[in-house]
Amino acid sequence: MSFYKVVITEQAGTLQYGVPDIQKMTLPRYRWPTRECAFFYPDPVSSLTEITEQEWSVFDEVQMSSDKLQIQPDGADTATITVRYPVTGGQAVLAVNEEQVDVQTVAADGRVVFQVSADLSLVGVLLELEARHPEWRSQRLFLRVAG
Repeated sequence: MSFYKVVITEQAGTLQYGVPDIQKMTLPRYRWPTRECAFFYPDPVSSLTEITEQEWSVFDEVQMSSDKLQIQPDGADTATITVRYPVTGGQAVLAVNEEQVDVQTVAADGRVVFQVSADLSLVGVLLELEARHPEWRSQRLFLRVAG
């Protein structure tokens, strides 16, 4: 019973993890864009790279980033929020301060891009952005509105 790390390959549109039985694979965590996956597998697999539980814990299931830490409250300045999922398809939802503001379909590369802007009513506010997907843990980041 061990944690392993692999570089995921694709064959005929299906992701390949290099394990005999993918149903036994649990606790997957992904690192994009390198297509690495760290996971727990109950049986020894000599062809895979074994890692520690601590090394496994640094792999993110979902990655969320923003091109800006602060936006102007003019309605024109936007921040680009990029979310990477280890799967394709499905609906990703962006919530700002708990209010749903956008829904996008996860692209073939597992990426979703949202645009966020603010008006004068939000001067000085710290926006909590949350990316939600029905199959994955939500991710959060904060964006300050200048003021």
